[in-house]
Amino acid sequence: MALSCFTDDYDTWIAESLDDLKKLLVEEHSILSEIDFEKDTEWRQIPDDEVIKIIRDQYLPEEDWIIDEKTAAEWVEHNGRGFLCSTEW
Repeated sequence: MALSCFTDDYDTWIAESLDDLKKLLVEEHSILSEIDFEKDTEWRQIPDDEVIKIIRDQYLPEEDWIIDEKTAAEWVEHNGRGFLCSTEW
């Protein structure tokens, strides 16, 4: 099965499906319990051609930020299955 990016508007993960995402968050990384995953915010698949921008070193002054910008499909190819980015950490 092909990998895709999934987001809840805070965290972005790369997984094969919502079931695979659940496996990542609940079983492999123990970030959420199964109950919390089920009642958590709604996850959506990001279209392959949608651009995702990741700011590195966001604690630096804004003029020194390095922004990586790729489509969801490019991030999948570059990163592989697992965590991609977060707006929270």
